[in-house]
Amino acid sequence: MTTVDADQADLFREFDLPEASRSLARGALAQELGSTISPGTHEVAFPPALIPLYRDAERRLVGWWVDPVGSKAPTIVECDPARGYRAVEKFRTWNQLAVHLVATRIVAGGLDAARPLARALQVDVVDVSRRMNGGDAGLLALPVFAIDPPWSLSPRSYRGEWPFDERELKGEALSQVDGLALSRPYQRSLRASITTPPWLVVRLQSSLFTRLVAARRYVDAWHSLNSPGWAFKDARSCLASLTRYAGSNARLRALADYWQSKVHEVTTGYGLDSPHDWWGRDEGEPVDRAPSAVMFRMGHEMAPDSRLGEQSVRIRSDGDVLYRRRQRGREWRHRWQITDGEWSSLCRLVRATPFPRVLPHRFPPGAGVVDLEVAELNAAPEAVSFYKSAPEAAAYDELVSELTILIERGASSAVESSQ
Repeated sequence: MTTVDADQADLFREFDLPEASRSLARGALAQELGSTISPGTHEVAFPPALIPLYRDAERRLVGWWVDPVGSKAPTIVECDPARGYRAVEKFRTWNQLAVHLVATRIVAGGLDAARPLARALQVDVVDVSRRMNGGDAGLLALPVFAIDPPWSLSPRSYRGEWPFDERELKGEALSQVDGLALSRPYQRSLRASITTPPWLVVRLQSSLFTRLVAARRYVDAWHSLNSPGWAFKDARSCLASLTRYAGSNARLRALADYWQSKVHEVTTGYGLDSPHDWWGRDEGEPVDRAPSAVMFRMGHEMAPDSRLGEQSVRIRSDGDVLYRRRQRGREWRHRWQITDGEWSSLCRLVRATPFPRVLPHRFPPGAGVVDLEVAELNAAPEAVSFYKSAPEAAAYDELVSELTILIERGASSAVESSQ
């Protein structure tokens, strides 16, 4: 047995997954499945929560979606690389998937062609064929679907936890969601709520992940690791750090060993290189905000004349930038112009945040505080303040980073002004 096979065996054993599903993941049953399905996971990149079993005719990955840190039970999903690795639950159990595979083979090649696969998966091919004639109602009569039906067959009887668009999740239920499980419209609708977990709001996850691990919020860190906004190379190192800090978690270690054994860097990442923009504005979509000025201040508890002082930068839509630094009763200034392209880029970053909302969080003594104010044409300015390093403020990281560059640019050329 190779090292990869041993890692896979440990993985399936730790999550108590059926051995038949492991055989499929290893590439077995290729002849029985026919040409439309490619069993196995060779040379396939995937997010950490996915244990792929096969690729379908559209090259979507189908496999187990697992949670080694929290309490959610494994479920079977369809994960689409062409859509930023968006994952959608398709079946609740292995037996449901087995019936689906046999039904697919019947449609593609007829009853006789499906018999070898049905024998291998221990499915009654004649019963499945007969039930298929009755549509969804016929399949629901099968015990494997009647007891715990998937959402696609019976939304009213659904007992799972997957965040389908039609379900309204709040509070504790929303805090257990991986971002890759949400559709883009659902994702964007959540940005308006102050209670939305930060990993469902940020565009890039690595900074938030680091903060969550530092705060020992390992369950939240796992959700962040399986949300849009990762380069595979960063996900690799962050999964290693989570495994190290989370302690003696046998499931997490088995999953990490298996995932790390694969070469995921054959593509960029997930939620990064998709033609679908998960977080920003659609091409051609009307601009819902038109900032006329952005004021950005940062300092320690906003004491501008203290030893540590305060720095600020104000940017107007005409490109005018004013930098100010106040410290111990003295003031330094610098003024310059930015291009229209730089201003447009800044506006896009503002629109990508949940401004002026931020999740409630603690401000440690002496904390580095950020104060952001956005003025719009014919409207009163709005403002938000937050602790720069708080996980709850991670949705502002890209904007803060860009504004900090302007702060540094101003500081490098500022001259002391007369009082």
